[in-house]
Amino acid sequence: MELTLFEGQWAAGQDISYPFEFTLPNGPMSYHGHYLNVDWYVRATADIPWAIDPKAEQEILLEPGPQFDPMTYIGGGDGGDDVFDKRRANDGIPSKVLLVFSLPFMLVGLGILAFGIFGSDADGRIGLLLFGLVIFLAGFMVCYSALRNTLAAKKLGAIRLAWPEQPIQRGESYPLTLHCNSLKNLNAVNMTLICRETVVSGSGTDRTTYTHEVFSAPIQMKQASDIGERLSMEASIVLPHDAAPSFYADDNELSWIIAVHIDVARWPDWKRELYLNVLPGVVGAERDAAPVVFADDTPALVEPARVEEAQKNNEWW
Repeated sequence: MELTLFEGQWAAGQDISYPFEFTLPNGPMSYHGHYLNVDWYVRATADIPWAIDPKAEQEILLEPGPQFDPMTYIGGGDGGDDVFDKRRANDGIPSKVLLVFSLPFMLVGLGILAFGIFGSDADGRIGLLLFGLVIFLAGFMVCYSALRNTLAAKKLGAIRLAWPEQPIQRGESYPLTLHCNSLKNLNAVNMTLICRETVVSGSGTDRTTYTHEVFSAPIQMKQASDIGERLSMEASIVLPHDAAPSFYADDNELSWIIAVHIDVARWPDWKRELYLNVLPGVVGAERDAAPVVFADDTPALVEPARVEEAQKNNEWW
């Protein structure tokens, strides 16, 4: 946004001011974190012919105002599209891309191992065996990560999650429900509410990704029902009143995530990250939800669930 405040000539000794105003955009909001900063500035420049142009800069703090429309907020980059892409990449369905990517590594690794075992060069066998093993294990781990949830579902049966996929606001309470078709191999269900900064610097071989958890708190799940082999658990999540809104831009993001971890006995665990789309709250809005305090007096952002309405609108079985 640029404004021209004056065009013409100045005379020496003049003391001149130019009042101005402009409408600030709906976002992204100002944010100062560990790795990630989102700053707004007002910058003034005077175009002086045949001389160095004087400049001045003042940082401003952009926050949601009383007329703020949260539904028009864009969290940076493509906003909601970025959240959707994150969800789709972590939807628990086996990734065909990862599977195709892992197969060449596994096949090449097996080939190098075969050369190491049956090759005629005795001096180079150990090196070939180690190199082949590394290549094979790299491909195997990629394949395992792609198929882990599918393998876990063989023991757990169908898993259903009801969580806030729509844009949400800080300070409000939202229901969270998990249904599992089998208890036979289930050790534990753990969920964690996480706010994570991700910043990428450099390019090519110098590209480095930095992550930092701004916030992390366990979600206290309450067992709603236990019918035969079926389990139903529920809770409600409440984001802090000062929670930073979701932000997505090239090489920079601030994500709110519900990390789900189902511990399966003697079998691969079921894991998924549920990406939330957190909008800024309106300044001065009333907040009814209050954080729960656990036995160790640590504030948590969860409270007993009230999901009767959600259960009425969802057919799980």
